[in-house]
Amino acid sequence: MAKFGITADITIPRGETRSTLTFFAPPSSGETPYNLAGDWQNHPPEGVPKKNYEEFNQEVEIQDIRGRESDFDINVNGFGTLSGVSSEEKDFNDDEHLKRVYYPEVEKLLLDNVPGAKRIFLFDHTVRRSDPNASRAPVTRAHIDQTTKSATQRVHNHMGGEADELLKDRVRLINVWRPLNGPVVASPLAYADSRSVPNEDIVPVEHRYPDRTGETAGVKFTPRGRWHYWSGMTNDERILLQCYDSKDGARTPHTAFKDPRTQPDWPGRESIEFSTSLFCHAHVRRSLTRPIGLCISLRGRCAGKQTRGTLHLTRADSRATSNSSSAEHARTDHCRWNDYDQFSNVMAEEGEAAPPVVLFGYDASTFTLKVSLALRIKQIPYTFVTVPSMMPRPLLKDTFGLTYRKIPVLAIGKEVYCDTSIIIEALEHFFPESEGYQTLYPTAIDGRDYRPMIRGFASYWTDRPLFRVTTGLIPSSVWRTRFGEDRAELIGHKLDPETLEKKLPENLSRLDMQLSILEPLFANEDTPWIFSASSPSLADISVFYQLSWGSDIAAGRLINNLTGGDTSDTETVGATSVFNAKRYPALFTWFTTFQRYIENLPSTETKDPDFSEVLDQIKQSPSLGKKSLLLPTPRSSHAELDAKTGLKEGTVVTVAPDDTGRADPTIGTLVIMSPEEAVIKPQPLDKAAEVDVRIHFPRLGFTVRPVDKAML
Repeated sequence: MAKFGITADITIPRGETRSTLTFFAPPSSGETPYNLAGDWQNHPPEGVPKKNYEEFNQEVEIQDIRGRESDFDINVNGFGTLSGVSSEEKDFNDDEHLKRVYYPEVEKLLLDNVPGAKRIFLFDHTVRRSDPNASRAPVTRAHIDQTTKSATQRVHNHMGGEADELLKDRVRLINVWRPLNGPVVASPLAYADSRSVPNEDIVPVEHRYPDRTGETAGVKFTPRGRWHYWSGMTNDERILLQCYDSKDGARTPHTAFKDPRTQPDWPGRESIEFSTSLFCHAHVRRSLTRPIGLCISLRGRCAGKQTRGTLHLTRADSRATSNSSSAEHARTDHCRWNDYDQFSNVMAEEGEAAPPVVLFGYDASTFTLKVSLALRIKQIPYTFVTVPSMMPRPLLKDTFGLTYRKIPVLAIGKEVYCDTSIIIEALEHFFPESEGYQTLYPTAIDGRDYRPMIRGFASYWTDRPLFRVTTGLIPSSVWRTRFGEDRAELIGHKLDPETLEKKLPENLSRLDMQLSILEPLFANEDTPWIFSASSPSLADISVFYQLSWGSDIAAGRLINNLTGGDTSDTETVGATSVFNAKRYPALFTWFTTFQRYIENLPSTETKDPDFSEVLDQIKQSPSLGKKSLLLPTPRSSHAELDAKTGLKEGTVVTVAPDDTGRADPTIGTLVIMSPEEAVIKPQPLDKAAEVDVRIHFPRLGFTVRPVDKAML
């Protein structure tokens, strides 16, 4: 019978700790790593070493996820948590009873809580006890239980004639781990964020038995590894560890570790883990958990109450299903903010606050697509509010006093960001990797940081020359509508539909030139992503959104939305004569890989709820303190040059793009400025705005001048 509970004089260790973990070192000979198992472990064949690789110890930092369970998602991090799980099983010593009673409970747990799972097969369970006399002690080396080879073999072994058909869809191998004598105070389980351990540091290791060969994965040490544990796990809590995902999913290195705070006389850990195969529809890759019983009001506040018997909510789940009632989905998830120097009083009163993230755009907008891709990759919950593709846009004017012509516009609470270059930087800063969000600037597999190069790649290539080429593919029927008149006003000269139609072959030729330049970027076999990144970066987003939008618009698939209904969508060959798998195989393969990657991520968008509720969220948002207004830059603003140009705080300035839209500048009072960013308070219009906001512009691609010098 498992022993439950600990004595009152034991204080459960909480918070960050440091411990020594054991890592894999491959054979210096280059041979396939192996160890002998089964009967060969004690009676190896003559002259055969028991293993041919080494292990070494390395001290690492291990972060406690207690209190922030909802920050972690099995699809992103490789592990997820469940709380308040009840069970009829009380005695974990009888294997047959376990299979009759507890196996069905585990199966139901996974079917209910892993969206897309259509069938579960439990193929093993292991009880571990710290008692030195126990048959299975906690494993104290970093490892992953499955590899691609062993996972595939398991499906064949267990599912027989069904295996080939099942393997056509998504297959996941997930371990369900729970304590038996919680809370755990000795030998807790540590697990690494999947994103922090690159594939080259995960090495298949053969387990050679007399009659067969199995395989698990050894884990090499990487200084980028981010390790976590769940302090004081109780018997009604479950940790789900993903060991394999056939659809490029996360996989989690894990190991027991010795917490230096554990005292010698404290009870040893007793636990049980179940090894399961999940068979899923291939197109489904959603978050581990669902928002059941979550307490969040329409103002985006959370009372911080956990409902027993429910799951920890992940950021991705604020959406759930976008077609639900507006009252249910006008809320914003409880993601945390970084760098807010005036939030302390608000948080003390109401708990952790989350200013809503609201994207204003329209479906056929190329740059709106860019930002929505960034939000989805970072897994930031947001509200999408549709605005017209043409001026006027009364909603933006009435809400923020904003007359800026270009789309999209992003509001993070009362801070409004114009232009995708600064929107991306704001998302990366306020929703950082350190808080569990995916980064748009992953480290390359060679360890280098290519962030400045990626920013330049996006700003000076894809957002400009490549954009000019893809917009040149817009069908001539579009230019004969009100949209054509609106864009002529934006550009500053008349657009002749007949002339533009004649230029389509020339623009396709220019697209071909751009693709020819891009093709070598995708020849790297070590990683599918641009600049050898370990995951998709802003560079991948920037190429994809232009090619995706350009392909759709050239074929006529978005023109109804683009023109506000003035013309109908068509279906033509578009750009396929240039952009196809035969002409640009590496680029086309990357494109489909990225497309599949995005489709498999949970959507975080709530689309077009009742705007009055969104507006209420924005109004209730705390304001940024002045010192937190600017995004971080290597240097502060150049005071001497700013003085010479008349740019000082309190000056009324005009802000205008340096390409199109210069005739319609945004006017406001300069609040603060850096070498890369200008923040203004918009000039009052004839009607007071609903919300008192600050508007953020990038200085790259924009001109900021005092009003009296605006026409110089």
